Amino acid sequence: MMRRFSYHLSCTLILVAGLVIVALAQPVPPPVTPELSIVKGVVKEVNPARKSITFLKTVEGAYGPQRVTDVMFLHPEATITLNGMKMPLKDIRPGDSVVFECLPKPERALRIAALSPEQLEKLQKEKDQIKKFEQKVEADHLRLIKELARKELVKDFERAKEKAKAAEAKMKAEIEKKSGEADPNAPPKKEPPKKDEPKNPPPYGGS
Repeated sequence: MMRRFSYHLSCTLILVAGLVIVALAQPVPPPVTPELSIVKGVVKEVNPARKSITFLKTVEGAYGPQRVTDVMFLHPEATITLNGMKMPLKDIRPGDSVVFECLPKPERALRIAALSPEQLEKLQKEKDQIKKFEQKVEADHLRLIKELARKELVKDFERAKEKAKAAEAKMKAEIEKKSGEADPNAPPKKEPPKKDEPKNPPPYGGS
C-alpha cells in the first residue's frame, strides 16, 4: 500500500514539475500600457476633497471653436506639477493653464502639469525672443547668401569680360598676321625707278 502511494506521489510530483518547467519556458507577454489622452484648458475651480478640477476647454462646435466647462477627476496616483515643480492639488489656482494626461474608461488624470499666468507670460516672452532671434539669424543668412551671390556674379562678369578681351586680342593678332604674310603665287612687286638727283642744282629762279 505504501509503495503504491509513494509511486503515485512520485508521478504527481514529476507531472507538476514538468508543468512548471513548461510554464516557465513560455514567453511572458509584456504588460499592456493604456494609451494616454491629452486634455488642455484653464482652471476655473479646484476641489481637493473631491480630487477634481473644473476647467474651461476649447472644442469644435457647429459654429466654430467654443469654450465649454468640464470637470476632470484625478487618479489616486496622479502627480501634479506647477511651473515645473511638484505641488499638491490645493496649490493649483483658478486662471492657471493646465494639461491633463488621462487614462481612458473611466477618464482619470494621471499627470497634471499647470502653469501660472505669470510663468506662462514669461515663457511666451522667451518664445517671442527666440522667434525674433531665429528670424534675425535667417535674415542675416539670407543677406549673406545674396552678398556672396552678388560677388560671384561680379567675378563671373569680370572673367567673361577678360575672356572676351583675350579672344578679341587673339583674333586681331591672327588678322594682322594673315595680312602681313606675302602670297607666294603673287608676282613680285616692282619698285619705281629712282631719279638721280642733280649734282649741282640750278640756282633759285634759274632754268
